[in-house]
Amino acid sequence: MDAFSIEQERWSALGDEPGFAAQCGGVDVNHRLKVQIFGMWDGLDSYRAFMGGAHDRIFEAGEQGACYRDAESAVYERVLEMPGVADDLAGALKHGASLIRIARCDVLPDRVEHFVDMQRTVWRAGMRDAPGMLGGNFWRSVDDEHRFIVTTAWASIQDHEQYRHERLDGLKATAKPRDDLVSIAGAVVVLDPAWTVLG
Repeated sequence: MDAFSIEQERWSALGDEPGFAAQCGGVDVNHRLKVQIFGMWDGLDSYRAFMGGAHDRIFEAGEQGACYRDAESAVYERVLEMPGVADDLAGALKHGASLIRIARCDVLPDRVEHFVDMQRTVWRAGMRDAPGMLGGNFWRSVDDEHRFIVTTAWASIQDHEQYRHERLDGLKATAKPRDDLVSIAGAVVVLDPAWTVLG
């Protein structure tokens, strides 16, 4: 993991790329040998230009490929900001976020409109004032219109645990996500500050 971390710091070069907003990442608390990286861009055109150009130059300048067995990537477009202290996930990184909570959701085709509306009217409002919620985003897959993720950044593990114990069940009772979802998978990622790059 140390070698991977050193190589990950090479991605600080992203800060000079046109359209780059932020990148962060860290270790999944439930899978200690699994890391997750989040890159944010101002749009698909900027991201695709980077992938067709500077990405390979940065990757090939180091030896990060020798530090892991396999990798998966996915591209999502922003649907909503999930404000906290900051307006969104990129802004939350400037406020010292220490972890990101991810919820990956596959939604029933006839429930997408309801699911999106619940994010806007229930979850967004319900998390906004939670202590330690710094900001996040609600995203939709560019490859599957029924797949979404929610990413929220928190000041500490304790803040996120307090939210889970004090607010989560009430929000679920109102939003009724089980009626909307085929499946949901969650993860909590403890961020490594050395991997954070701001645009």
